[in-house]
Amino acid sequence: MRLYEIEHPPPGKWTLEAITDTGEEFTYKANTVSPTNIDFNYNLITESRGRDVPTKHAIPGELIKLQVDIVGAEKSIRRESSEVFLTDTSGNVISTVQTLQVSDEKSHSYDGQFVVPTQTFKVVLYGETMTGYPFTRASQNTITPSYGRIETFHTDNLVRKKVLPPGGRGNLYFKFTHYSDTTSRFRVNFTNPGSIITTTAPVQLNVRKNRSKFIRLQYDIPRDVPDGTEFRITILVDGGDVKCDYVYTVLVATLRQ
Repeated sequence: MRLYEIEHPPPGKWTLEAITDTGEEFTYKANTVSPTNIDFNYNLITESRGRDVPTKHAIPGELIKLQVDIVGAEKSIRRESSEVFLTDTSGNVISTVQTLQVSDEKSHSYDGQFVVPTQTFKVVLYGETMTGYPFTRASQNTITPSYGRIETFHTDNLVRKKVLPPGGRGNLYFKFTHYSDTTSRFRVNFTNPGSIITTTAPVQLNVRKNRSKFIRLQYDIPRDVPDGTEFRITILVDGGDVKCDYVYTVLVATLRQ
């Protein structure tokens, strides 16, 4: 790896290009560090029991709230000139957040709301600095709207990995929720690397709209599986308008007291 530092980098779009006689492909990552470095965070907001709470799930066609927070250089931008767009993964604009306004809350910079599209999207922030230079920032993560949602049965749903010992037996639990009007009958399929899942696919579920049901997958890990082995299990639920998936990793490791 080589590290290059450029003093006082000019604003605008940069292009990195490499010339090689070997046909080798390169991957580049550029990090900018300066007093005017601009970035942003955002949260999708839904209402739960009369309160606004962040969510990572979006239902196609529904109106959802958006909170955007400028990070690093809020005082160096013209707050009233900012715009927020939704783009697809290729950068094509899907829609503009027309209701964007400067927030009265100290926790974030802007409030808005938009109708959730049907395709996978990113959030893109456009604005101007106090010196008149335009800037554009796009979120790294994407949101795939769906009428269904699969979660792990953990307090923190960010946990997508479980450590299990060789020879371990038990159950993996997942929660499925759906928001579709077209059906209440669903099929659950899953990949089974290493044949560690003993539950037979497909699993049939009957779930009413806005309700949840738990999916239980039994596992049996052979005793001769080496420590450090990972099994990536993909769970797929489909039925009616619902098609959603979830990737979960089982890491085999001897549990020491």
